[in-house]
Amino acid sequence: MAFDFTNIKAKGKLNGLSSFSSLPAEDDTIKITPIPIDMIDPYTESLHPFKSYTVDKIDELAESIKVNGLLQPIIVSRKSDGRYMIIAGHNRFRACQKNNMDTIDAVVRNELTATQRKLMMVDTNLEQRHKLTAKERALAYKIKQDCLKELGATNPTAVIAKEKSVQRYIAISRLTPELLDMVDTDRIKLSVGVTVSAVDTETQNSLSEYLISEGEKATVDEKQAKEIQLEATVKLLSVDDIAEIL
Repeated sequence: MAFDFTNIKAKGKLNGLSSFSSLPAEDDTIKITPIPIDMIDPYTESLHPFKSYTVDKIDELAESIKVNGLLQPIIVSRKSDGRYMIIAGHNRFRACQKNNMDTIDAVVRNELTATQRKLMMVDTNLEQRHKLTAKERALAYKIKQDCLKELGATNPTAVIAKEKSVQRYIAISRLTPELLDMVDTDRIKLSVGVTVSAVDTETQNSLSEYLISEGEKATVDEKQAKEIQLEATVKLLSVDDIAEIL
């Protein structure tokens, strides 16, 4: 479920939720404008947690656009220098570039603040991408949580975490980058990552250091993760402590 910017009052408070699928403008009319491709830049305002499509997938998308046309416009915002920045649709943009198209259909959203643009970037990707890695989901939900807080939500986690699966991804966003990468590559199971996410950063660093030193096949199971979590309530765990547990 995505944030409805049409109900944000002057001070940017949170007043409602709806889907971005219709992309409502102030007059509820979607205005699609063809924009020169060489006037458009990628999103650069903050972290973009989503991976770009592979070359093969871009080729496949480009071929589909050749045959069927661009079925869904990209979303852009006008920059202070007169150029445009992509909020959503980077892969469609790349595919149109590959087809040597001069223009691309776009919905221009100039009325949004930087926080709203960031939230829209995350929401559209969460809604439109069918296959996301654990790391992409975790970082995306963390960004969404921060954006909703900036927009005035009193409990942004509750707004997002309607389902257990979402709650788990929000939890693993608290993992250190090394451990989050291990969850992303299935070296550590998602459930284990959720358990470990509750311990302090120093203990997480000790765990990742140990696993890296033991080689690619080294991992931690749910029972061991719970033991680490329990021990970490008493003290910060060193690499030697982790080694003894594992």
